[in-house]
Amino acid sequence: MIGPRCGTDVDLLAVEWVVTERIRLPINAAERREVVRRLAGKLTSAEIGELLGIAKRSVDRILTSIRNERRELIAS
Repeated sequence: MIGPRCGTDVDLLAVEWVVTERIRLPINAAERREVVRRLAGKLTSAEIGELLGIAKRSVDRILTSIRNERRELIAS
């Protein structure tokens, strides 16, 4: 079941956008990545994966990629 963890707020616009887009047409990798970025820390990887229709492991890979890119930007 998708729902916020205690004490966190969910970006409802992002959630609404994802649900609307999933009904109309599948979202592409860049859009999926943006949704993961926006919901990170607000929902668990499993909840984000359920919302997007992808595995928790796929969400974790996207999050790792985002973190690595941030580290590279900071290091440069």
